[in-house]
Amino acid sequence: MKFVIPSYKRPKELKQKTLKYLKDCDVCLDDIFIFVADNEQLIEYEKHCGLEYKFIVGVVGKSQVENYIMNFFDDGEQLVHFDDDIDFVYEVVSEGEKKAKRKIVYDLYSFCQQAFDMADVIKAKIWGVQSPSNDYWLLKNDNFKYKFFIGGGFFGYYVDKDIQLTSCLDDYERSAKYERKYKNNFNYGRCSFQTKKQWDAGGLSEERTIEKFKEEAEKLCMDYPEFFEGVKETKKKNCPIRISFRQTRKPKIQMPTNDD
Repeated sequence: MKFVIPSYKRPKELKQKTLKYLKDCDVCLDDIFIFVADNEQLIEYEKHCGLEYKFIVGVVGKSQVENYIMNFFDDGEQLVHFDDDIDFVYEVVSEGEKKAKRKIVYDLYSFCQQAFDMADVIKAKIWGVQSPSNDYWLLKNDNFKYKFFIGGGFFGYYVDKDIQLTSCLDDYERSAKYERKYKNNFNYGRCSFQTKKQWDAGGLSEERTIEKFKEEAEKLCMDYPEFFEGVKETKKKNCPIRISFRQTRKPKIQMPTNDD
């Protein structure tokens, strides 16, 4: 299992957030791979984060760097993706009647391995967690549940070099490609992660302009009509464009009950 972090022009955020969290989780340095855009970026990242980390010079662009990562590793390898601004992963647990509490996940290896083990049982190749939401709502979810869309930020997947991305909306396209080929994408139902909002400035956010988002979203709806229904404009500042999902089929493989 390897932990991969694509990062662009955010060495300070990476050190203060994702790398700090991985250090708190005692993740081995040999298992952390940080992908930067070019040699100039490499110098900045080594300066701010330290020479002990494994930096790989890749490419610029959301889909481009994700493809670079996919091709860098062997087919079938387990990868855990982290954005560079993740504060921590957490589980929501019950604390009294109708009260939810966040519990930071520190045993990250076991957490991720459990997800990969479940993927093997149901013959899935990608898993994720819920997008940051209301804690009490997360508490009411099953421990594992089928969900087509695997949001970016933090997720795990098996390398498949045949799955290559073309859209800057990489999480939508990746979800569609894995679901179309393997079926049974799923989430930890009671888990999420603490991070910045999607449309905050920084990193590759300039690639996700409203105009570009809408153009790419409409193309995804055409390419994957079984998953995406259409594009909606919203009044939310942090998410002005939204893709609406179709009701997808029920998986043929029953998800084992697991409330541990």
